[in-house]
Amino acid sequence: MRLKNMTLKTDRQKKMRMRKMKQQKKPYLRIRRTQIQEIYKKEMERIMEFEFSKKADSFQAGIFAILNEKKEEMVKAGKKVYNLSVGTPDFKPAPHIMEAVSEAAKNPENYKYALTDRPFLLEAVQNFYKRRFGVSIEPEEIMTINGSQEGMAHIAWALCDPGDVVLTPNPGYPIFSIGLSLCGADVRTYPLYRENGFLPKLSDIPEETAKAKKIHAGFLSVKSGLCNGE
Repeated sequence: MRLKNMTLKTDRQKKMRMRKMKQQKKPYLRIRRTQIQEIYKKEMERIMEFEFSKKADSFQAGIFAILNEKKEEMVKAGKKVYNLSVGTPDFKPAPHIMEAVSEAAKNPENYKYALTDRPFLLEAVQNFYKRRFGVSIEPEEIMTINGSQEGMAHIAWALCDPGDVVLTPNPGYPIFSIGLSLCGADVRTYPLYRENGFLPKLSDIPEETAKAKKIHAGFLSVKSGLCNGE
């Protein structure tokens, strides 16, 4: 009986000791949690205050993004808008194209990375240019890109060095000057006139610019699309 009482007393003491330890720890845990939250908050504020590069700061909001915001405002106001900014197709693709894409999506092999253009793709491009334009091109002359804007932006890195004088049309597609600015080229504009078929007038180019060491001139023709020359 005495042993049993001693055991009960010991168990009671253990419980009381554990309860006291918990009571002592709770304020400590609350303080520690608050401190951690405060440190985390300050660190996140510091991270969010990072500075963009001078080159990034030189770019403003894209014209198409600005036009889209304006369009959304007019739509919300109940106005009918005809969007002529980005050339998004307003018609369905041909049925055989949608069917081919659907079938290709079912093949697990098509989800693997392709480090280079696949031979059958290069052959298809060759056949298209031969059939459509009567032009024969070699596989090494073909490179697939994610749209013409990406191509126009990146081609500047292959053709221009920092400080090279480059002519871009005004009016012209925004990406013409953006890619050039990113690689440090000296971008200068020349006007396009309706009465001249939206072609450049070489006489409008200043003499000092015409005598530049290296000039890449691009001009936009409404009928024929984009042309590049050097």
